[in-house]
Order: sequence, then C-alpha cells, then structure tokens
Amino acid sequence: MDFKLSEEQQMLQDTAARLVRDAYPFEQREKFSESELGFSVEFWAQLGELGLTAVPFAEDFGGFGGGGVETMLVMTELGRGLTLEPYLQSVIFAGGLIDQLGSDAQRQDLLPQVAAGSLQLAVALDEPQSHYNLH
Repeated sequence: MDFKLSEEQQMLQDTAARLVRDAYPFEQREKFSESELGFSVEFWAQLGELGLTAVPFAEDFGGFGGGGVETMLVMTELGRGLTLEPYLQSVIFAGGLIDQLGSDAQRQDLLPQVAAGSLQLAVALDEPQSHYNLH
C-alpha cells in the first residue's frame, strides 16, 4: 500500500501549515484566548478565504469534496499551532450533522455559509443538569 499524500493533499497540508506558522504565533494565541470571543475572527476569516473550512463538504455546497485524510491534514496543522478557533465544533460536528441529517433546504442554505467560513455553528450535546448522562 502507498500511504504517500497526493500532490493536492500535500498542497493542502502546506497551506494550513503556512497559515498557522505565519498568522498564529504563540504570543498572539495568548491575546486571542483572553479576548471576548476567545479566538481570532481574522484567523477564522483566513481559514474561510483559503478554503480550509470547505474541506469536508461536497463541491455542490461550495466545498472541496475532501474526505477523512484531507480533514485530518487541516486539523493536524491547526492542532500543531494550538489554534483556538472552533473548527471541530462548527465545521466537523455541526456541518457534518447538517450534511448527513439535514434536509435538502438546510444543506443548500447552511453548508455553503459554513464552507465559506461566514457562519459558525455549534451542536448542543449536554443539558446543564445531565451530568454527562445522555439518557
């Protein structure tokens, strides 16, 4: 088996790595964490502009059409930089739920916005009184 990245996958990884390296120094991360939102709106916009928020979505919804490997490459670089942006929560969790379980209208309306980075979503997993017991 050949586990080498394709040229497109390598370019995606390089783009994410370069963005994190150039726009997310550790000192800046500390400032982002202390801000009201707890992350950088500008960095989130850059993720959208570069198409990194579009990686897991189909091209029909403004996405890249990437799979697990492509998503892993982006998330690895975001993790390497200890970025604070809600990529996992918004793109993977919420966007993934809409992609898999949403109606056609919801997919057509919401996924292009998530892919562009102009809409951030969240998934409610717990109730305050549940003590992490989903039943």
